[in-house]
Amino acid sequence: MTDPRVLLPHQVPAEAADELSAELRAQAPDLPIAVAADESETETLLDDVEGVVTWEFGPEWIERADDLEWIHVLSAGVDHFDLDAAESAGVRVTNASGIHAEPIAEQVVCYAFLFERGILADLRRQPSRTWERHDGEEISDKTIGIVGVGAIGSRVAERLGAFGATTIGTKRDPTTGGDGVDELYGAQDLDVVLDRSDYLVIACPLTDETEGMIGEAELAALDDEAVLVNIARGEIVDEDALVDALEADELGGAALDAFAEEPLPEDSPLWTMDDVVVTPHVSGTSQFLTDRNAALVVENWAALQAGEALTNRVV
Repeated sequence: MTDPRVLLPHQVPAEAADELSAELRAQAPDLPIAVAADESETETLLDDVEGVVTWEFGPEWIERADDLEWIHVLSAGVDHFDLDAAESAGVRVTNASGIHAEPIAEQVVCYAFLFERGILADLRRQPSRTWERHDGEEISDKTIGIVGVGAIGSRVAERLGAFGATTIGTKRDPTTGGDGVDELYGAQDLDVVLDRSDYLVIACPLTDETEGMIGEAELAALDDEAVLVNIARGEIVDEDALVDALEADELGGAALDAFAEEPLPEDSPLWTMDDVVVTPHVSGTSQFLTDRNAALVVENWAALQAGEALTNRVV
């Protein structure tokens, strides 16, 4: 038997590891893969490992793996990962960017129609059996502002654009990508997007530059009927400033799937606001994620063996 050269370490929960390893073997029967049940098994198997597939893998583990060349992170975000340690050790890191784009885009569409059709208000009235007719609005009349037009932001633009909405957005480097939006601006032109948005969708990664980027001034720049949607990272939005804006009726509402502290604390006022949708960081979930992640691993393992460029390389 060929020595395992790709490892799912103990940091991957057992159920997820079993599911992913089964899919990897189905897609690539010859892929030399091993699953570690516990810390000691991870340590033992690291002696023969070139690739690691995981959510977490601290610098102390990177130092122990003499033959390690590549780590695939099973999430799109890598803000929790020590990229400096990997880079210093000459280890390439890839992520799962793109595999969550469709489910997240569908969830954003759902949020938008909850507000536009008045369904959110209907749901609030349902427990009291209140029958109150109201007018709904069409999304085709709205402008969707997207902060971070990457894989996810582009898909959000495509899905809402299909309903006739105008889509505009920002990208750190607007000369690269930006598919799907009608108008694309650089990050320095965020104020243009804020001024025109009926919905502001946060879809950028969490970095030193984006942490806290949507604060009191940015929220004040939005129309008082605008809705903030965060499907990225909670730390990008100043939650205290958001609560203040909502309580002052300076925003039309918010749909939030990411929070600075998760789970969202029970005493957070966001739980009880009528114009706020709280979901528990599930917008990226889908029955297809394991298949898509496995396909990325198989593709990048082949590229690694062939000395070719890796897809979704971060460092």
